[in-house]
Amino acid sequence: MSSSSLRVGVIGPAGFGGSYLCVELLNRGHTVFGISRNPEKLGKHPRYVPRPVDIDEVSTEDLAKQFEGIDVLVSEFGPHTAGAGALLYSMPSIDHGHVQKVTDARQCRSWNPLGRFS
Repeated sequence: MSSSSLRVGVIGPAGFGGSYLCVELLNRGHTVFGISRNPEKLGKHPRYVPRPVDIDEVSTEDLAKQFEGIDVLVSEFGPHTAGAGALLYSMPSIDHGHVQKVTDARQCRSWNPLGRFS
């Protein structure tokens, strides 16, 4: 592993986008922490660490514990429902080290110091 490798947490590692992201991160030499209900579905790799948690059911405090020891967190989280219900989920985010659930892009803009999500 190079000195520039990161410890990357991926929420939703076994989904469509998350699985491709995890493979690419591993190919680039990073350690990946898969955070989801069934992160082991992605497979096994010496630098892949599954952290099973149901984001829909866990408290914010317990979810924050899953992020310990991670340099970067990427959310590939998608809803577990179909139809109109799929639009009602909230995604986790980090605001200066604190975890919160974000329900729309306006909240992302309010805490993001880089001005993205515009």
